[in-house]
Parts: sequence; structure tokens; C-alpha cells
Amino acid sequence: MSKIAKGEVAVTLDGTEYTLKPSLNAFSQLGSRYDNHGALLGKVGCGNVPAIVMVLRLGLGWGDKDAKKLPDLVFKTGIPSLIDPVTDYVWRLFNAGKSFEESIAEKDAAEAEAGDAEKGKPEETENPLLGA
Repeated sequence: MSKIAKGEVAVTLDGTEYTLKPSLNAFSQLGSRYDNHGALLGKVGCGNVPAIVMVLRLGLGWGDKDAKKLPDLVFKTGIPSLIDPVTDYVWRLFNAGKSFEESIAEKDAAEAEAGDAEKGKPEETENPLLGA
């Protein structure tokens, strides 16, 4: 297996390993076609063949000639085995190359840091003169 760079995802199509690579073209086309990455993730997660083929085509950077092979490769591979790598690629494409796990860890760390900052603040108390 070749070295995978940040944001890249390995995918096997009909027994051959390929690398899905992030690009501004993939980001722009998928973002405009599906409005947002959540909608695209929903389609991929449900096994929507046209969405999966489109993601693969853009992630592989294939032109029209090579892309004509994709439906056959997807058929021979099977949709269930493509859902995870295609979902991972879409997530990374729209999250600066970070995996889902990295994104959650980053969010948790930021929340923990914000919570630590709150601990240093004096506790607010109700003023009995203002009424309830």
C-alpha cells in the first residue's frame, strides 16, 4: 500500500487499490451538486449509486474516458464495501482532511478547554433585591 497523505482515502475497486485524493474541483462540484456534505453523506450512506460514482470519479480525478469504467467497477465491487471509504473521503474533503474521529477529538478538546476556562470565573449568584 502506498503512503496516504492527509485527506486521502484508499478504496478497492474490483480488487485493485486506488487513492481518493481531495481537490478543490471535488470540493466545489460535490458541494454545489449536493448543497452540503450532510446531504451527500446521507446519499452515500444509503448506497445511492450515482452519488457514489460521482464521488469516486472526482476523488480519483478521472476524466470522461476513465470514468466510463466506474459503474462496472462499482458493480463488481459491491456497494456495501464502498460505503465506508467513500463516506470517509467525503467527510475528510469537507473537514480540511480530518477524519471523523479527529474532528470529534478536536471538538471535545475545545469543549474541555472552554469548560476549564469557565471554572476560573466567579460563580454568578442571584441578587435577592432584583426579585425572581
